[in-house]
Amino acid sequence: MRAGMLGAAVAMWLLAWVLPAPALGGGGREGPDRCREQALGWYGSLYGGWLTEAGYREWFTQEPDMEEHWMLAGSVIRELKRLGDFMVEAEGVGAWHWGAFRGVDDEYAEAAASGNLRWKDMPWDETVDTSLAFGLGLSATTVVPEHEERIHGKSDTALVYMMTEVTAARPSDPDRMVFFRVHHRSGAFGLLDDIKGASNYLAVGVRVRLD
Repeated sequence: MRAGMLGAAVAMWLLAWVLPAPALGGGGREGPDRCREQALGWYGSLYGGWLTEAGYREWFTQEPDMEEHWMLAGSVIRELKRLGDFMVEAEGVGAWHWGAFRGVDDEYAEAAASGNLRWKDMPWDETVDTSLAFGLGLSATTVVPEHEERIHGKSDTALVYMMTEVTAARPSDPDRMVFFRVHHRSGAFGLLDDIKGASNYLAVGVRVRLD
């Protein structure tokens, strides 16, 4: 129930944020605005997440169980190279995690870095400017997270970091966007010290272009 209410609130917020503003004057982005959009850029993000015990497969078959544990994160993205409809990026993330997980206080900091591949050009971009992204890298925490050990039996401070993300922006203002992200840590199917799972946070956030 709580997850359903959160999802509805997030969907309404995203819809209100990304609906195209009324046109004032001329048509679409041309000239300097179009050149700026095509140039490689720097982006800053702020997002908050809610821990879920469920994995990717469970999200499509049942309502995920949300735990009393949260995160607040900031990140910087640098676009590196455009490959047709795709963009290669580097991202650095800093996060603080807190909450009494099943009655045990579990607070720690996290730093992560990833290489991202973003699909930027969608057929409906003139209605809602959208992108899809996947990132893979490394995550390090200041302590071994209590919730990771209790859910999966084993964890470590250094693990594989993955993220999947969808962004949405007004076509008239593509440099500001909202996004939904899955923030994931794991042992990469047991490749790291036989750790087969760790944590998933369902997160929403905002992002702006910095340059």
